[in-house]
Amino acid sequence: MTRESIIAIAAITVYIVWLVVFVLVVERWLRRLVEVVLGVTIEREISRPVGKVELIDALFLFGWRVAEPVGLGLRFTVGCVRITFWLLALIVPVVIGVIAYVYFR
Repeated sequence: MTRESIIAIAAITVYIVWLVVFVLVVERWLRRLVEVVLGVTIEREISRPVGKVELIDALFLFGWRVAEPVGLGLRFTVGCVRITFWLLALIVPVVIGVIAYVYFR
């Protein structure tokens, strides 16, 4: 194996570990933060995909559901915040990796 392939495998492994840590730990903290800021109770909802499971199904396995009756605007805000957190979790490590690669190269 060449040095570049070892670095690529290590980077992919770290990225996958980051996504697992995000789902199991960081998302819970962010959910609590959104609960405090918006003043609502948010429950974590697990959806079980039917049929052939794909990668995109795994990304949306855990969802947020507002537990109490609130307006549609607040529900939409919670959904947008959740999607924003997921996009940041997916994109920021890649951007950091590219910047680190360019800087150390």
